[in-house]
Amino acid sequence: MLRRTFLTMASVLILSGGFLYAQPMGGGMMHGGMGDCGMGMMADGGMMGCSMMRPLSPHTVTAMFNKAIKSVDGDLVEEVRNLKEVSLEKILRKKTELQIAKMKLKDVMSDPNFSKNDLLKAIDDVNKAELQLDHEMVNTLAQLRDLIGPETYKSLQSGMINGGPKGMKPMMRHGRMGSY
Repeated sequence: MLRRTFLTMASVLILSGGFLYAQPMGGGMMHGGMGDCGMGMMADGGMMGCSMMRPLSPHTVTAMFNKAIKSVDGDLVEEVRNLKEVSLEKILRKKTELQIAKMKLKDVMSDPNFSKNDLLKAIDDVNKAELQLDHEMVNTLAQLRDLIGPETYKSLQSGMINGGPKGMKPMMRHGRMGSY
C-alpha cells in the first residue's frame, strides 16, 4: 500500500512539475478534505490535508481586524468595521474560487485515465486561485495599515504568532476537526 502511494505521488509530482507539492499540504481536513495549504495523496487513494496553517489566512486577517476594532477610537472604529465587511467578502469569494479549483483538481486526479494537459491545467488553476487569495489578503492588510496607521498596525502584529493569535488552539485533535 505504501509503495502504491509513493508511486502515485511520484507520478503526480512528475506530471505536475512539482507544483502541486510546492507548499505544505492540506489545512487540517482528512480523507478528501481540501484545506488552505493544498492537497496530498493518502494510502487509500483519498486526499489528505496538513496540520500546518498557512502564514497568511482568512482567519489571520479576521483576527487582525478584530484586534484593530478594539485598538482604535471613535469614528475610526466604524471605518475599520466597514473595511472588514467589504474586505472579508472579497476574501471569502477568492477562498471559494480556490476550493472550487481544488475540487476540480481532485476530480481530474480521481480519473485513472486523466489527461496530462487536463491535470496540469487544474494544477495551474489551483495555483492561480491561491495566488489571487494571497494577493487579496495582502491588499486588505495594507488597507488596514493605511487606515489605522503604521504604529497601531505594528502593535496588532505583536500579538500574532505563526499566522494566528497567541494561544490559538490547533484546528485538529486526534485526526478530526473540532475544538478542545
